[in-house]
Amino acid sequence: MNFLNEKIKNIGIFAHVDAGKTTLTEQLLYHTGAISRPGRVDHGDTLTDSLDLEKERGITILSASTSYYYKEQKVNIIDTPGHTDFVAEVERSMLVLDGAILVISAKEGVQSHTKLLFNTLINKGVPTLLFINKIDRMGVNVQKVLNDIRRLLTGKIIVMQTVKNEGSRDAVVDATGMRMTDDIVELLSEVDETLMMDYLEGITLESQRLTTLLKIATGECLTFPVFLGSALNNIGIEQILNAVNEYLPHFQNSDTEIPGGIVFRIGHTQRHTGRFSVLKLTSGSLKRYDTVGGDRITNLSIWENGRLKAVDRISAGEIGLVTGLHHMNIGDTFGEAKCEADISLGKPTLRAKISPKNKARRKELLEALSLMRESDPYLSYELSDFNDDIHINLFGYVQMEIVREMLRRDYGVEAEMEEPMTIYMETPLGRASSSKMIHEDHLRFYAGIALVIEPLERGSGIQYCSEVGTGDLKPTFQKGVEEGVSAYLDQGLKGWEMTDMKITFTDFQFDSVSSTPKEYRDLAPIVLFEALKKVGTKLLWPVSNYTLNIPVSAMGKAISDLQQMKAVMNEPVIDGETCIIKGSVPYENQKHYEIKVHEYTSGMGFFESKFGGYEDAPVDMYREREKFKVDPGNRGKYILSKLSAF
Repeated sequence: MNFLNEKIKNIGIFAHVDAGKTTLTEQLLYHTGAISRPGRVDHGDTLTDSLDLEKERGITILSASTSYYYKEQKVNIIDTPGHTDFVAEVERSMLVLDGAILVISAKEGVQSHTKLLFNTLINKGVPTLLFINKIDRMGVNVQKVLNDIRRLLTGKIIVMQTVKNEGSRDAVVDATGMRMTDDIVELLSEVDETLMMDYLEGITLESQRLTTLLKIATGECLTFPVFLGSALNNIGIEQILNAVNEYLPHFQNSDTEIPGGIVFRIGHTQRHTGRFSVLKLTSGSLKRYDTVGGDRITNLSIWENGRLKAVDRISAGEIGLVTGLHHMNIGDTFGEAKCEADISLGKPTLRAKISPKNKARRKELLEALSLMRESDPYLSYELSDFNDDIHINLFGYVQMEIVREMLRRDYGVEAEMEEPMTIYMETPLGRASSSKMIHEDHLRFYAGIALVIEPLERGSGIQYCSEVGTGDLKPTFQKGVEEGVSAYLDQGLKGWEMTDMKITFTDFQFDSVSSTPKEYRDLAPIVLFEALKKVGTKLLWPVSNYTLNIPVSAMGKAISDLQQMKAVMNEPVIDGETCIIKGSVPYENQKHYEIKVHEYTSGMGFFESKFGGYEDAPVDMYREREKFKVDPGNRGKYILSKLSAF
């Protein structure tokens, strides 16, 4: 069947790790005939977890696209990773969604990553259904999970089902739909103000009217329908299929016929001989051999009933796999597509030295890392100007293991990684100015520059501005100053990336015969670092927002540990035999703590955390980073490096 002219929905399935989102995806595909039998994560035979590593570890590492066809409706699914080390994959998938399903385990309830995902979906305006999974697990209390959703996520939920025999293999859910209550009428009245009046006057509220209002309210993120089930044991699957069709919006086509789209994934063929892009077409259509961004499309494919199918053309709303786009990267757009680039679910907090076991294979390691960085822009690495050192930035220890395994299996490079160190940031302690005019201090630059630096509020990043008019100094020369400053912001006085700082270009000197933009570019770092040295810098370290869930009997041990880790603790919450403690903790101090919790609670407790920003690091915890490029603060070596480059 050809779906090119069908209405299309692109949905993402999100969850905390082990909540069951991949299993749910399998059941959706099986019930719609896209696959002949549902795979199981523990058996390693799911459709979307196609990598050998995913099958072996039972986790999703890369976002995977697939599709099904149900009641004359095509639905493209993006199954996303649940582990916090792979939030970058989740982040990219959110660029192309029309709707989402957020899966919540009835056993574990709302976890910290669940809350992060929900808040991000809502901030991005993605209509979302909630699916409470694993209702047949022993000890499950659905009402408690619903209360947690209202307390931790949103009170604007409408529970669409009731459950019988929860916590047993005999659990069933009804299919009668929502039951009218004052709260539900109040929620739907945000769409239709006459609804509350009709309800109070006892007028019968027709089912179709309520369904229409719920569809509108869901599409506008005014309410969030909740469904119940067990993906593994085929409970509630038909209801969630119908809900996707009924309540999540279709892709809305634009008026223009000009092709437009956004790239949200880059990959390479198994032998790395070819590069492919996965994109969502947001307007017009694309045909094989069309030109996009100067590149010619060589092949087009779409997902149809769980499999890739080669096509000659794709239309707006469709997700396609394209070959031939060699110059487009993740997040790039073409045509009139808009990219919401401000999604941020996390930031790499670890930095590790990586090297090939066979030193002769350094070039192959770098080539492999370059290809992997195309697929994951967060997987950045740095090369030292002084030796062969390579450092890579990572989200966590699980990702570190996965990177090492992918290098070995996919690229044939055995790599070693040293114990990672926490990534700090650096910021100035105060306001300072510095200037160097032509040949001042025996500097042989035909340029004059004056800069002012000052600290900014936490989370402000870097701000650069110029008080020099373009009528006084041409833009090309001013660009040289900005480029020179930017080139060394990744290595402050203590070796860490600079942040929360404003840099102002305030004055200049110019020689009409000898000055060039390069002279300004080379002088700017010297002036910047002289200003930094005048006031000094302090270090910021990453903190995590954590949730510690342990038996009450382990509460004393947990509190003692948290105090030693210099954690901030909220008041512990006792729920039966369970103690829940939340707060923030320096990332440097929490390393491997989840393993310790598992050990001292005999597997009954868990510790989970997510990136919570940066705070001032205690002076006794300062860690300097080895410089990986020439230091402009060492004027002699810096000038020699520029002369050598020249």
